[in-house]
Amino acid sequence: MRRTKRIVILGKFDIQSEGFNFIDSVRIVLLLVSPGLLASSNFWDDRFNQIMQQSDLGKIKVVPIFSKPVDDIKETPLHKLQALPRDGRPISKWGNADEALVNITKGIRQAADEIASNTTNLNQCYL
Repeated sequence: MRRTKRIVILGKFDIQSEGFNFIDSVRIVLLLVSPGLLASSNFWDDRFNQIMQQSDLGKIKVVPIFSKPVDDIKETPLHKLQALPRDGRPISKWGNADEALVNITKGIRQAADEIASNTTNLNQCYL
C-alpha cells in the first residue's frame, strides 16, 4: 500500500495484508482491477465490504482502474462505481497506454479537486 497525503493505492496483496485502520482518514481509494483480482477469494472479504460501505455512505470515493478486460464486472459491487480509464475501457485495450494513463491521471486529479473543494458528493460521477 502506498499513501500519498490522502490517497491510498491498494494492490491485490495489500488488501489481504494491511490493516484497515486508514479507512477513516482517506477520501479516495484507487483499486487496480484485473481478472486475477476479481478471481481472488481474498479480495471479496470483510475489508472490501467495509470499503464499499464507506463508499455507499459517501465518506470515501472508490475509483476502480481497469488494467485488463474483465467480463463479469456487472455481477460485482464495482459495476456501480465510475471507473477509469474513461468508460471503463481497460488500459490494455487503448492503442497507446500513455494516453490511458493520462486519462487516469486527469480523472484522479478531478476527483481529488472536487473532494478538496467540497463541491460534490463523493458518489457523483466525475468523467
